[in-house]
Amino acid sequence: MKIIDRQLYLEFKDLIRFGFGSENYLKKELSRGAKWAITIKDPSDMRKVLITYDSLPDNKKELITKLVGNPYDYFAKEPIRAMIERDTKAEEFFYSYRYDNNKALPVETIKKYTEAANWMNMLVKAQDDFKSIRDQIGIGAAAFWMAVADLIEKDGIALPSKHRPLIRKIKTYREEGYECLVSKKFGMKNNLKVDDETAEAVLLELISIPNSDDVLTARRYNTWAAQNGKDQITDRTVTNWKNKNRHLISQDKWGKKETYNVYGKHIHRARPSAPLLLVEHDDNDLDLYFQNTRTKGGRTEVFYYNRFVLAIVIDAFNDYILGWAIGETYTKDLIRFAYLDAVHHVHDLTGGWYMPHQIRSDRFGLDKDLKNDLAEFYKSLAVFTPATVKVARAKYIERTFGTPWHQALSLYKNYSGSNITSGKRVPEEFIETNKRDYPTVDQAPLQAAQFINNLRNLVNDKTGKSRQEEWIEAFHNSQKSKEKAITETQVLAKLGTPHNHLNKVTSAGISPSINCKDRTYEVPEELYMKTIGMQVQVIYDPMDYSRILVTNNKDVLFIAREQELMPSALADFKEGDRKKLNDRLAEKVRHFIEPAEKKNQRQDLLAMSKIEIESYLQAGIHTKATNEALQMAYNPTLIESNNKPRSASSRNINDVIDDL
Repeated sequence: MKIIDRQLYLEFKDLIRFGFGSENYLKKELSRGAKWAITIKDPSDMRKVLITYDSLPDNKKELITKLVGNPYDYFAKEPIRAMIERDTKAEEFFYSYRYDNNKALPVETIKKYTEAANWMNMLVKAQDDFKSIRDQIGIGAAAFWMAVADLIEKDGIALPSKHRPLIRKIKTYREEGYECLVSKKFGMKNNLKVDDETAEAVLLELISIPNSDDVLTARRYNTWAAQNGKDQITDRTVTNWKNKNRHLISQDKWGKKETYNVYGKHIHRARPSAPLLLVEHDDNDLDLYFQNTRTKGGRTEVFYYNRFVLAIVIDAFNDYILGWAIGETYTKDLIRFAYLDAVHHVHDLTGGWYMPHQIRSDRFGLDKDLKNDLAEFYKSLAVFTPATVKVARAKYIERTFGTPWHQALSLYKNYSGSNITSGKRVPEEFIETNKRDYPTVDQAPLQAAQFINNLRNLVNDKTGKSRQEEWIEAFHNSQKSKEKAITETQVLAKLGTPHNHLNKVTSAGISPSINCKDRTYEVPEELYMKTIGMQVQVIYDPMDYSRILVTNNKDVLFIAREQELMPSALADFKEGDRKKLNDRLAEKVRHFIEPAEKKNQRQDLLAMSKIEIESYLQAGIHTKATNEALQMAYNPTLIESNNKPRSASSRNINDVIDDL
């Protein structure tokens, strides 16, 4: 708005504020010379158009008066509004203000109190230096204070609009600052019945009792209140206090696990950036029923509700299932087998043997110091970091057993529901109708394998790829994923199963009985003569019997592969069999001539050194008397340091002679 020669003019922005129409509409109207307005060029900026207020039709004047009253009076007060400056410190104070156990002010209230502080600052200046105010707006003190009162009321400022109360408020503001603008309801107890710290302590302790409901708590509190001159309360009051102080009583009333999950601050973490950086495992009751027929005492019964448990290993990169094992109960051996399966599955996908960087699990089967056999097993595979006790959200694998898991299970007729004790159980009528078609317990591993394969190949709607495709692609694109490559020997040493007794290396090889079947394994040629007759420990792979790890737990460690039987009938020979047979015959010959070759090498060495062994033969013969004298003079302490073994590289011809 502008006054020119005592005439009120409206600017374009005023028309929009008073609701004359949208910006596009008004521009078109004025550009065409709107019939409802008389316009002039703005003397201060000839590019702008001003609209004469008095020329407006009555309906448009009504729009203005409804909003601001008499526009001439409103314009006269604009200079006062213009003197209001924003006080950012006041805004900061109200945002930081806390009352009644750390409660904050509502945002709208903060805005209202900040505006009141802005006005107070202006009014304090007006009292201190009204001459500058008068020079600025051109009105006397009485007119100023009347205009201020009118503006406070019309603009809804949180200050008294009457003159005397307003002056008193300014005085208080000078003394107390921003805080005097806060309503007493923020921080006052407002006639609370539980009105002191002792009463609060009694009530909260009663509420925190685990087996106490609100009605019983109210009765207990009222008994105490009657004895101590306090007001009686209702169960509704108890409910209000319980809801307001849940964080204080949660641990006692609902337990540490619930408190941690609800109130423990959730630290958001990024998923591993590549496969095999973090794997997790856990158990899950397979929600599928299997039938089992049992015969006892000549009576046959069919049990339809047999269930199994799975040990699952997942890659936290994308919740891909790396390995699994099925059993009647969750055991340490089931966990080990699941990890063996995971290593084999990674080998099937990548062609190499790899271990993860880190393993995380719950504390099943672990001792508190993480020193027992299961903890050492985890540590032998990767860095082991157990999850926080009873905190499900600390593990990605808990989310694996969610909706997609049960959607895949629900495709089977023997699905029991997501929780057989919950409301999500499959209707009993459906179970009764289909139970005779349930797979048998012997078919459980096959159905579990099919189920796991389905999950591995579920398509991610976001990427259009299956979890398996995502995993393989990410593995090949990451050097980190390949850093923990291991050998086949390491796989057997870490994850293999020791045979239950020692086995002897014979000319036929090594022949342990594994899984109730006799198998024969061939010793590598270079170790055959060294190990024949030796007692060794066999470590086998329950998922692949084609090779074993052999060790004497001292200085022998090698992989032996299952012996391939050669055909005895010429008619049974296949392509390549003749060469294999010739190679084996040649190996047998080499074993036979090796001792002779070694003897020739020794004799050549002695000849080069001009040593005749025959000359020492008689030197070793003693008479009976000489032999007895030597035995009487024997002192074991004198030879303690002379018979220590030497490495081959440190022995010379003199050493050989001394040993002889």
